[in-house]
Amino acid sequence: MGAEIRVMVISLVVLVLFGTIGCDGDDKLVVIPEPVVIEPKIVLELADLNIAVGDTTQLSIKVEGLPETIFGLGMQIDFNPLVIDFDEESPFTPSEIFGSDTLTLFQVQHGTMHLSLSGTAVNEKGYFEGSLGSVVLHGAGSGTCGLVVDPEALWFVDREGEPIPLEGLEIISGLLAVE
Repeated sequence: MGAEIRVMVISLVVLVLFGTIGCDGDDKLVVIPEPVVIEPKIVLELADLNIAVGDTTQLSIKVEGLPETIFGLGMQIDFNPLVIDFDEESPFTPSEIFGSDTLTLFQVQHGTMHLSLSGTAVNEKGYFEGSLGSVVLHGAGSGTCGLVVDPEALWFVDREGEPIPLEGLEIISGLLAVE
């Protein structure tokens, strides 16, 4: 009788193992990946990091991972007007991130670039990533010039014009050397 009990126990253990693990190949281990979190960013990207006095370069303003349906934004970018100035013949050129009929306000005053963009249609993706647009800079005088978004003068709004707070927004400034 001892051998029969041992065979029954072994059979029971094997049955439990096969029942738990699965022996017919239909049971598959499902691995659920962790969601990818894209931190929201605004990046001031220069085509060149060094230019000569009188030469030009392009400043592109890019965004990554803005998690809300943004309908408009405004910002101020501070710079040293003794080192760079903006090409008045080539004002800010918006991308189509807000649609083909983006409303744009661009003005430069006393070392501050004021920029406002507003869409005419809702972005169905629910997030924004890519270029907001670009502007041409001139080397006005020798020196190093930071291009810095003023976080106190940065805002995002939804379709109703209500502010959209963005926690954890990273702002990456640009730095241009003019020689």
